[in-house]
Amino acid sequence: MIITEERYVIATTEFPLEFEDGYGNTVWDIKDAEKYASIELANERLNNYDDHAKSRFRLMKLVVSYEF
Repeated sequence: MIITEERYVIATTEFPLEFEDGYGNTVWDIKDAEKYASIELANERLNNYDDHAKSRFRLMKLVVSYEF
């Protein structure tokens, strides 16, 4: 059985990608990234960034799979 769900992360717009960890830091490993349950929650967090920082980041959708 496979269950999938969508999550969202805040990532840098340029490569190599870095991800926001929920505390305002960037991390290299996506396992350490903050995963938001909806695009609205991720957007709300991104809208708290100042304009300069906001231009460096984008929202990315993840599809997380669990296999039993």
